[in-house]
Amino acid sequence: MKKALNFNHHFHEESPKHIQQFKKSKIEVENHKNSVWNAFVDSGLSDITDQDCSIYPRILPGSYLPVINQTAREITELIMKLITLPESEVQAIFPSGPVRDFLLKELKVIKYRPERLVGSLRFDMAIVGDPSPLNPPKLLEINEIG
Repeated sequence: MKKALNFNHHFHEESPKHIQQFKKSKIEVENHKNSVWNAFVDSGLSDITDQDCSIYPRILPGSYLPVINQTAREITELIMKLITLPESEVQAIFPSGPVRDFLLKELKVIKYRPERLVGSLRFDMAIVGDPSPLNPPKLLEINEIG
């Protein structure tokens, strides 16, 4: 007997509108997946594997959302603590390089701190392996979005 999938207490990432429309169409999904994959292969980009691309969103257990929230909170607290450190401490933590030097020497982001910070950050994270409480998402990058 087949068991039905139970999506209670799960977070399901919303698929893009064009994918939703495609799923409702009469076109065979497998043919579309093959054509998308062939377009990647023909693009000339190197080292693309099928793990790099997913045409459908991943389903995460609802119990994993607190892990994502906690990870985002910890990253946010770290960033807030870092930007309040004296410039000399920031220089001691981060090795000299083009990004650090541009931020500190050219933009002077630590020297001319505003009294109040306003804006948004977006964390790009990846889940490597099973979404479990002992396996938080890995931070890929932080984007300032406003």
